[in-house]
Amino acid sequence: MAAVTVQAAAVSPIVTGDPPEVTSWNFVGTRASDPSYPVHTHESDQLCWYPGGALEVGAGGERWVVPSDGALWVPAGVPHEVRLLGAGYTLNLYAHPGLRPAGARWQRALTVRLDPLAGAIVRHLSAGDVTPALRRHAHGLLVELLAAAPEHRATVPVPHDARARAVAEQLLRDPADPRDVTGWAAHAGVSARTLMRLFASETGRTFGDWRTRVRVHAAQGLLSDGEPVHAVAPAVGYRTVSGFIEAFKGVVGTTPAAYQRSRRPAGEGRAHGGFVGSPG
Repeated sequence: MAAVTVQAAAVSPIVTGDPPEVTSWNFVGTRASDPSYPVHTHESDQLCWYPGGALEVGAGGERWVVPSDGALWVPAGVPHEVRLLGAGYTLNLYAHPGLRPAGARWQRALTVRLDPLAGAIVRHLSAGDVTPALRRHAHGLLVELLAAAPEHRATVPVPHDARARAVAEQLLRDPADPRDVTGWAAHAGVSARTLMRLFASETGRTFGDWRTRVRVHAAQGLLSDGEPVHAVAPAVGYRTVSGFIEAFKGVVGTTPAAYQRSRRPAGEGRAHGGFVGSPG
């Protein structure tokens, strides 16, 4: 499918220097609620955040899932597609490429960990009605935070094989589905051995480990929304709270309760984000 160039009509980047001066024309925030965005490109860099859930992303020949504490970075001109794994909206920042952080990593699509301060800046900028001075200050601070932010290593790769991908997509939609690998293999029309081999070769993880990470990522969105731990555990497929806590800590490195305390309540809902252009 050919990539479509998308650019918001209200945003026409204007270069006034090197780097360009930050203005409402070349550094803007938006909110978007479309559930999916087919392959397209932007004339601007994009930072996309979905604080209420996870994003399925395709870019650079790869597919992966971005958890709620990660933000998707897509440089200008890079074809990509995005799907929200849940209902709600995304927060997007778009910016002229001359305003991006320094370094080679910003020349490719990637996921960065978004700390609460960076998240607060993205929320504020995507709400609109920002004064010129505040826009400049917010951009400067956000660039510093992004430059220091580690690349998110907890992303979940999505298999390319149609059979394994069909299983992956259903689990992404409903991580609580209790079927074991044998049940999923029967659903996909392959042997359990074949399905396990496909997941291992195309995601670098065993089927069980891949599913655990999907469940934990779904839990992160629910926890960010303020749902109690005892309610989140069964919602993402765990029979016991203790089993959920153990799995969550194994992936995230902290307990669900500690993670929830570290995140600002997602009272504004869920979001998809970027830097100058249209949503997606």
